Parts: sequence; C-alpha cells; structure tokens
Amino acid sequence: MSWENEGPAAIEGRLVALMLTFPRAIHAVADIVQPEHFAGREIRALFVAAKESFGAIGEHDIVDIARRSSAAGWTAGSIAELIRSAESTDTFAGQRAREVVSAWERRETVRVIQSAAAEAECSTEDPATLRQRLTDRLGTVGATRRRGPRSAREIVPEVLSGIDRRMSGDHGPSGLKTGLLTLDAMTGGMRPGELVILAARPGMGKSALALNIAEVVSILRRQPTLFISLEMSEDELTQRLLSAQANLHSSRVRQATMSADERAQLGEAAERVVADAALTIDASAGISVAHIAAAAHRQAASPAGLAFVVIDYVQLIEPANRREPRQEQVSTISRELKQLAKRLNVPILCLAQLNRQVESRTDHRPRKSDLRESGSIEQDADVVLLIHRESEMLTESDRSGLDRTAVLIVDKNRHGPTGDIYLRWLPTTMQFIEVAT
Repeated sequence: MSWENEGPAAIEGRLVALMLTFPRAIHAVADIVQPEHFAGREIRALFVAAKESFGAIGEHDIVDIARRSSAAGWTAGSIAELIRSAESTDTFAGQRAREVVSAWERRETVRVIQSAAAEAECSTEDPATLRQRLTDRLGTVGATRRRGPRSAREIVPEVLSGIDRRMSGDHGPSGLKTGLLTLDAMTGGMRPGELVILAARPGMGKSALALNIAEVVSILRRQPTLFISLEMSEDELTQRLLSAQANLHSSRVRQATMSADERAQLGEAAERVVADAALTIDASAGISVAHIAAAAHRQAASPAGLAFVVIDYVQLIEPANRREPRQEQVSTISRELKQLAKRLNVPILCLAQLNRQVESRTDHRPRKSDLRESGSIEQDADVVLLIHRESEMLTESDRSGLDRTAVLIVDKNRHGPTGDIYLRWLPTTMQFIEVAT
C-alpha cells in the first residue's frame, strides 16, 4: 500500500499497520484513538478487530483478526499486505494515533459548521442565539479524546518524579494557592481536575471570598482565570476588584463619592489590574453548563491558556432539561462541572447556596448536608468549604458591636484533614483575611 496520498485513509492505514506489526503499538495508541475517529469503515473494522483479538489472545494472530474483520472485506492476505507496508519502527505510534484524532477533529469541525449553516438558513432565531449554539457545539469537539486506563508501570515514575521535584526545592502546595495559608496547607492548594464547592447562606460573603481567591490567582500569581458570574454584572465585579486593590471603601467606589486623592488611588489600582490581571469575566445572562464549557475551552485554547475557573453560583446555572425535578437538574449540573474540571485539567471553584435548615438549628453552624437542592454536589466535590458568620444570624440591633470574625469550615477534603479556619471580614473593602491562631 502506498502512502503518497496523505488523506484520512493513508493516515489511518499507517496507524493500523503499525498496530498489526508491533504488539507494543497497541498499548501506545489504545488510550488515544477510538473507533469513531476513523473515517474509513473498512480500516475502522480492522482496528477494532486487532484490539479485540489482541485482548483475547494476547498476541497477534492474523487468522483470528481476519475472521473478526471479514464482514468488512479483510482476509489474511490483505492484512499481510498491509503489514508489509508498515514503518520499520513503532517509535512514532503515538504520533500516528494523534494524527488520526486530529484528522477526525478537522472533519468534525467542518461537519458542525456546515450543520449550523444549514440550520441558520431556515431559522428565525436571534443571530446571537445561533452563534452561541455554534460556539457550544464547537467547544465539545475534541471532548472524546480519552486518556483511558494506564498501568502502574507508567504512573509510578511520574508520581516519584513529582515528589522528587518538591523535595528538591518546591515545598509548597501542589495546587493553586488561594492566599489563605491554613487552607492551602490543609488541602494542598486547588488541584487540577478538582471541583471545589464554596457554600453559605445569602449575605455571608461567598462571592467576596471567591473574588478574593480569584484576585490572588489571577493578579498575584498571574494564572489565567475565568470568572463566570450569574449573580453580579461585570461592572459590579470589577468595582469590587478595584476597591479591594485600592483599599478603598467599596460603597464610596460604587456610589462615586470619592475624594480626588481616592480617585487617583483607584486609578493607580486600575493600572495595576490592567497590567497584571490574567482575569476574564463572563456575566452573560442565562448561562448553561454548555456555555461555561464553551467559554472555558475557548480560554484554554487561547495563547494565555486557562488555569482556574470560578462559577458564582451553581443553583443559577440554566438546566439542560427544565422538565426534570429540580434536584435532578442540580445533580446533573454538578456532575457535568466535575467532568469539565477533569477534561480541562484545572480546578473549578463553584459557589453554592445552603438551605434554610441551618437557620433552625441552635448553633447555626452549617454542614455539607445543608447544600441546597442536591446531595450530589457534596458527592461530586473534592473539597467543600462553608462560610459561617454568627453575627449575620442576628438582627441588626443585636449585631451592633460584635466583631467581624468568620469561620471557614473545611467540611470535606479528599486529600487531607478537615477543620475550621478563622477569618476576619472587612466590610469596607469586602475582603476576608486570615486570623492568626
């Protein structure tokens, strides 16, 4: 078989020839390529037959492979001919597999665009809706790239290498630092692929704490961050960010009642944010998980990349199926967010509301079981953080004179201990700072 024509058939034939010639090549490509990535029906059938035969027998058996792929026209002779055309080494098996997947992605991209164009021709929908639907569909192209199972022989050296790197100098948390030292020590930082839930009753400051963490990651650490806000506008978020950076009273910034000196101070903070912040804000209305996924994939594919996603908050995300019971809707959203974190290989910090049960208890201390509308949020999350400010449970008159102490409760932590972290709430700049204990 000649490889002069580098079309899909040639690329796919080159890969399967390597698999049939070198048993190790099957292991190298099995977790990269899937049957649906093949354009040719015949070569797809041979690919499947080779994997199945090797899995059943443990070695290459042309007769067995021919039997399994005979419906697609393969014989022992034609398979032998394909083997004779194979490259002389399996060194490039992984590269050939990625070429097959890349060719599939190009075809799938064209298919999605052509389908969207055909729909747009006869649609009466708003053009913005059509564009968003196309963006969402394109964002899912490539989602079938699966790493699949890996042997301990592959994984163990990588883990030891990471441990050695940390032992040789990097003693800090392995994940993104939040700026709260005790939290980072307990959790190891926010790790790639993790879903971190930050929950509280309304008014406790969960949006403020999430923005504080986003500031640390995107401005101090300069890690590309996507902030999805379903509650506040981009103006509100940016004003909060600037007032915190300038150390100015947030209400004076919001109401534009600053002095000339304060305005100059705000301008300096704005210059720093523009120069240093690796922050993107999406405050679109009616955001779904598909929208979030599309925005995150676009950001990840940009030159800056993506290191962190914040979502405020889960119960405001539009469900894919409005007919499902609310608990099932939130369960589906929670599960999809965890899957998205794994696909993107970045931590996702998702805010959530707690139900009213916490208010009926004597101590008012929240628990992860108070997560509103879905226990699956608790199950899907790698870390669950709860904010409690006892002063907010009192009336305004009873609250007067009390300190601004807050407790950040680490109520679930897959990688370490749970416990309480004491913070102080600064209402003027809407920030939390850690209290030394």
